[in-house]
Amino acid sequence: MIVFNGATGGIGRHLGPRLVASGRPHLVLETRLEHSADLTAELSSLPQGASGTPIALVHLAAMVSVPRCEADPELARSVNVDWTASYIRAFIDWSLRRGYRPSVVYVSTGHVYAAPEPGVRVREMDAVFPRSVYAKTKLEAEGALGEMATQLEVQLTLARVFGLVAPAQPPHYVLPALIARVQHADVDGIPGLDNVRDYLDARDVARHLGDLADWSVRSSPGVMVVNVCSGVGIRIRDLVDMIIDTVYEGDGERAESVRRSISGRPGRPTDVTWLVGCPGRQQHLTGAAPCQISLGETIRDAVAVS
Repeated sequence: MIVFNGATGGIGRHLGPRLVASGRPHLVLETRLEHSADLTAELSSLPQGASGTPIALVHLAAMVSVPRCEADPELARSVNVDWTASYIRAFIDWSLRRGYRPSVVYVSTGHVYAAPEPGVRVREMDAVFPRSVYAKTKLEAEGALGEMATQLEVQLTLARVFGLVAPAQPPHYVLPALIARVQHADVDGIPGLDNVRDYLDARDVARHLGDLADWSVRSSPGVMVVNVCSGVGIRIRDLVDMIIDTVYEGDGERAESVRRSISGRPGRPTDVTWLVGCPGRQQHLTGAAPCQISLGETIRDAVAVS
């Protein structure tokens, strides 16, 4: 059994359909993080577990907007650390009382890593040095949950998701923001234009999280960090080029006119020039390739709904 929260978010909206398509039993949790005391009532809809019946929580709910986290770091810490830890503790306690053997897949971020040398793909054992408030709260939550998992002897998977792209994302995400700029031919002064990032479609991310949940329920207690990434770096400049080709498909003259007006400006002070993950551990644990959906397909789908 897989239970998960954050079902309306950028990953959660794809996880449910993925689990349905694969025939895996699951429950979508509606209890909000700040109301973890109500989680027991919602989970009570599940039957009494036979001794040791496995159950996995995929924890997606979080305060994810980087600008909002920067504007209100106290709230960001409350949501992403304190409320999250209380919620996960409530899930574990309920599971143990009801005869289940719980495990947790906690969705973190690749931005907890220290800036690597350009060209080096980040591995799970590499140094951490979060720069944004959002990333700092995620790393703090990782530590708190790791201590909890060790104390309670449950399996905890820390899934560090790198760049997330998908159709129908909120406008502050990089892909819809760039699509809007290209559609309005407003491509001068793009922040961090030559930065290199690792992008993975949210539908692929949901697939990996479901697979990691399956892996977690078969595993012994412990803490495992897993990169969820494509392993392929792409410059923001090249992403803009791909969007231009898609938006102005069939109108080469217009596409070249917009392309000639591309220019960049510095990104956020916390930006790094290169952040690309190594997906080797994820592939080893699940036997699944990083990408089933190409970046080009993601862009076409996103432009179609923009």
